Amino acid sequence: MESKLVSVIIHTYERSNHLKKTIKSVISQNYKNIEIIVVDDNEPNSKERKDVVKVLNELNVDKEIIYIQHINNFNGAVARNTGLAASSGKYITFLDDDDELTVNKISNQVNFLIKNKEFKACYCLTYYAFNNEIYNKSTFNISGDFSYDVFLLRHQCNTSTFLFKRKDLVALEGFRENFNRHQDVELLIRFFNSIGKIGCANFYGVIRNVDDRTNMPSINSFIETKKAFLQQFSEDIESLDKKKRKKIKDTHKIDIFLYSLRMIDIKKSFKYFPNPLVLMMYLLSERRRLVSFLKRKIASNM
Repeated sequence: MESKLVSVIIHTYERSNHLKKTIKSVISQNYKNIEIIVVDDNEPNSKERKDVVKVLNELNVDKEIIYIQHINNFNGAVARNTGLAASSGKYITFLDDDDELTVNKISNQVNFLIKNKEFKACYCLTYYAFNNEIYNKSTFNISGDFSYDVFLLRHQCNTSTFLFKRKDLVALEGFRENFNRHQDVELLIRFFNSIGKIGCANFYGVIRNVDDRTNMPSINSFIETKKAFLQQFSEDIESLDKKKRKKIKDTHKIDIFLYSLRMIDIKKSFKYFPNPLVLMMYLLSERRRLVSFLKRKIASNM
């Protein structure tokens, strides 16, 4: 297998309690030519900043970890771009500070891109865990240009699942830093438009821990990001047929409605209440994911 350097970029903000096992999952990879870059997006002099330093000191590993401290809290997009600028690898993968990699995640993806030259990047499948127990797993496994699925938010690929070539991310100028939500979705659409197809390396390579969902944007910020996303890709959306355009717009309206309910903003939930039939069809299509979410919420309140 080709042994080119892979840069793993971990951005962390207010979740240092998960960070040690996140980093350990990278150190334990069976692919060894890896550099680890931790970008600390906590405020200087904060308890969270001190906790990150403590975690890194406790790891005491042979492999040097590149540690970068932001001078202020920015956001995940800025942190990922900071890591990208500091990276040296041919390949780049990002890792959220509460996610873990299975032991063969990087080796399988590097091997996939070597064998499948038609794809410019790849993603793997995801296990979802709560209280250290896996309760669900992703099933989306389409390869190619699946931008329509991305517009519909049904692609199930989170940022940690991808392996990119560094040169392609540099060509795209990384993540759009004004997005505090849909950062990966926005990047993917630009990737399809400018770089090429993405392949599914059909194995489970990421464990996504959903215990801590505190870093959530406000409902107003969420809505503004939605508007910016739909406006940025309005030409792409308008190029689709009428039925697909409507489905995309309905999906994002429902997403705002459900998020407003989650944030207990009754006023916004009324404002964005979708067509009842459309909502019912959406809930039926997403019933598996919604049942898993409800089970997790019930478990967290027990």
